Amino acid sequence: MWGFFPRDPLLIGRLGACVGAVAWLALGGQGIVPIAVAALVLLICTSLGVWWLDRKRGQAIALNDVPPLVVLADLVTAGVWMVGSSTNPRSIAFVIVLAVGAFAMYRLGRAGLLATMVTYLAARVGMEAIRTSLGEQTPVPQLVAEVIVVGLAVLIVSATVDSYRAEQTRAERALRLGRSLERVATEIASETEPMALFRSIARSALLLADAHHATINVRRGEEFYIAAGAGTGERVVGIHAPAHVGIVGAVLRSRATVAVDDYADEPTAVPAVRDIGLHALVGVPIFLHGEFAATIMVGRLDRRSFDADDRRTLEGLAGHAAIALRNARIIEQGRRLEALSRQVSGAMPEDVIERIAQETKAAFDLEWVFVAEMKDGQAHTLAALGAAAPMRGLDWAPMGPLLREAVATRELVVLRDYLTERPPEQGRPITILAHTAGIHATMVAPIVIDGEVRAALSVARIKRRIVSTAVTG
Repeated sequence: MWGFFPRDPLLIGRLGACVGAVAWLALGGQGIVPIAVAALVLLICTSLGVWWLDRKRGQAIALNDVPPLVVLADLVTAGVWMVGSSTNPRSIAFVIVLAVGAFAMYRLGRAGLLATMVTYLAARVGMEAIRTSLGEQTPVPQLVAEVIVVGLAVLIVSATVDSYRAEQTRAERALRLGRSLERVATEIASETEPMALFRSIARSALLLADAHHATINVRRGEEFYIAAGAGTGERVVGIHAPAHVGIVGAVLRSRATVAVDDYADEPTAVPAVRDIGLHALVGVPIFLHGEFAATIMVGRLDRRSFDADDRRTLEGLAGHAAIALRNARIIEQGRRLEALSRQVSGAMPEDVIERIAQETKAAFDLEWVFVAEMKDGQAHTLAALGAAAPMRGLDWAPMGPLLREAVATRELVVLRDYLTERPPEQGRPITILAHTAGIHATMVAPIVIDGEVRAALSVARIKRRIVSTAVTG
């Protein structure tokens, strides 16, 4: 039975109104019968229309989906009934117009407000014309008071409905963005190659923010480069610029999301990006191991600013991107180590050590790589790259404190800032060189052979960036 007669509250309300109107007339209620019958016919027609839509969809039609013509027909029906009650001096049929008008304002917005006021005024004029013809005009004070009350009621209902519509719109948008972000997170999590991941993030940012331009700007020391782009962002892929300029520089300094309304007004804007014609632009940082790694830049060619929802969505994307990027880098590093293992199989020991040092420096973006062999408290250089290159060929000499700690604990030794945690020792070339080069984050990993620590890998960065413990793999 419910399949034939769907559970639609509005449809039930319409049928209830039909029954009530018929009962009112049958019991001798005051009204102009031909006009009241016309209102009933209209009501029955809209009820049949709603019933047909419910049957077609297999469920009750949502308020947001009620056709505007049905809403306007309901308003006309209420207005006709109001005119039909003209002979009743105590008629409050205008309340029906207000009730139906509230729904019209919800469904049609300001157009519904205008339609409600027009319907009421037209019906009130019709009522007064009939009453005048019967010689029973409404007293002017009563008429003015009624119009004022109805006008205030309509304004209050309109403001309430507008507020509700705005909240509903925000909730629907938040839900839509949440689902989109969930789908995007699943998509980017499946990428295992960093560059493919960057491209996927850029495309996702463009979609989520309803923008025209998206890029992934990766930091490398004192500069950044645009690693991937989507939309107009594809035009600037490969561009390099100092890390302190533009929105990227502002994001780097604040370690937070930065948005501007017109990128053309930025004094340090990157020329190639500014020439695209971007206006609204937002930059969101991506952090790896607590350190700034990249920025998601999203822009629009029009002057629509990025609101709080846009920023929160992009920040959510940045969080998922950080996890995906970390996993992708771990997988890539594993692949490189596996490939290196195959390449050095059967090579001379010296060649193996040198190749490992080179791959380590390249894979982890290191400025200092030093491999030392140790025996009986002495150490000498096996490989030295980057800022440590002057130590190449260093003969046997007493081990320093870091090497001694690595041998004693047989565990990884990590320093967040070598310059402040290890003052230079008189007469020790390696510590003097380290301080001269200005290394900061440092790790020393013991290399165990046949159960003994025979060598150690020392890596460091000159810039204040953490060295990931993935290096020890």
